[in-house]
Amino acid sequence: MDAVKIRSLISEKYETLRARNRRYSLRSFATRLEMSSGALSEVMSGKRIFSVKKVQSILRTRVFDPGERNELARAAGLVLAPEGRKKTPKYTKITSEQGHVIGEWWHFAILNLMRTRGFQMDPVWISKRLGLDRRIIESAIFRLKELNFIREEDGKWVRTAEAFTTTDDQINLALQKGNQGMILLAAKRLRTIPLDKRDVTSYVMAIHPDRLPEAKQAIRRLQDELSTLLEREDATEVYQLGIQLFPISQ
Repeated sequence: MDAVKIRSLISEKYETLRARNRRYSLRSFATRLEMSSGALSEVMSGKRIFSVKKVQSILRTRVFDPGERNELARAAGLVLAPEGRKKTPKYTKITSEQGHVIGEWWHFAILNLMRTRGFQMDPVWISKRLGLDRRIIESAIFRLKELNFIREEDGKWVRTAEAFTTTDDQINLALQKGNQGMILLAAKRLRTIPLDKRDVTSYVMAIHPDRLPEAKQAIRRLQDELSTLLEREDATEVYQLGIQLFPISQ
């Protein structure tokens, strides 16, 4: 085991996270590594070294990206097994009529909040979690039931499909309104959500439009890959992933 290399990788990761948010503390980093801040401080100062078992535990926390995980594993003398891939969800395409009725973002937010730990079938609880008026939530729940997105089984709400998707490359004014609402929500949350709880990046490039169909397919694959990475049975929060690809030249 290369204890110096492991300490260096851990310290570099901490500094990277602190560079994004200067208020990010060693205690927060230790929590993500599932250890005490005191033990982590001793490791980073060279007073203690990680055991192989602890490195294995850290590798399961998903704090490090795939390249960093491989480097950390090598330093500990470990070989990572290929990660099993969760089966790509089977999408149920909603109709244009359904899309017209549930275009606003909070309908899909409710559907995914149902998957989080501690979910309550209570409009007041849902309204607090999503920051919306209770009457909006009650209307949304009614529509989701009427359009067969949700059904009740044994006194519980159940989604009628594993995953839903909207139509591609067809103009739907209701879904356009929903997308606009989500973009406005993202702009609002940009000012209120700490850096360690979000990631907002953009990239400007020169392209030829004839590659756009391939780009759209790549975006769909990325969405599936991130769903495989992030969605877990012990989920506690609902996140929105938005990728915007559009021309800024005219």
